[in-house]
Amino acid sequence: MKRYNQILRDIEALARLLNKYQIKSDNLYLLEQMASNYKLCNECSLKDLTFTFSCAAQKPYPDVVKKIAVVIDLNYSYGELNTLQDVFNTYQLEICIKGYERDKETESKYFCWHLDREINLDGKFIHPRYHFHAGGYLMKDILDAGGADFVISSPRLAHPPMDVILLIHFIIQNFINKRDEADMYKITSDEEYVGILARAQNRVLDPYFATFSKDSSHQDYRKNNLFPLYS
Repeated sequence: MKRYNQILRDIEALARLLNKYQIKSDNLYLLEQMASNYKLCNECSLKDLTFTFSCAAQKPYPDVVKKIAVVIDLNYSYGELNTLQDVFNTYQLEICIKGYERDKETESKYFCWHLDREINLDGKFIHPRYHFHAGGYLMKDILDAGGADFVISSPRLAHPPMDVILLIHFIIQNFINKRDEADMYKITSDEEYVGILARAQNRVLDPYFATFSKDSSHQDYRKNNLFPLYS
């Protein structure tokens, strides 16, 4: 319970810091609600948490796209919060990127990534326990059957899971320009933010990467299920 209380405090502080550094979100209240509800912390269910960014430095193609919205659906439930078992019992992340043309309010371009947790790793292709996959299920509804675009199930790219704190750090690192949006990027050097991030890294990332050491005794993580190309 003590560790969950710390997570709640960290999520509350993170929402406050996002406001302080003016990182634009249409519905930051979703984080604030999560910070006030123990159940939402233990069984995260975030739907359509949205951040908006200029994308000039992203070199979008086609270059009619001037602004993007990064839309997050994140669902997970914690398992045992220790270093020998998978921190999550269930896990599913969808990141949808919507592109907007200048002076238009509705998206004209659309792309998705999803990060899965897979227990059944037997199959025709390599299948890391946690993996990113470009496109995904949400793309099916918008693809033109007669168009040039298509999605397939491979490759699945090994990547550690991310709780809500690590995910928001992932968004900041990938979508905020360090030079052009330096005032927003200053959040990454804020002492309170650094502490929040370090606790999330210790909780989620340390057990994942420790698996690659020779003396790992993790019960769920193995080199061959985290990164099959290593086996």
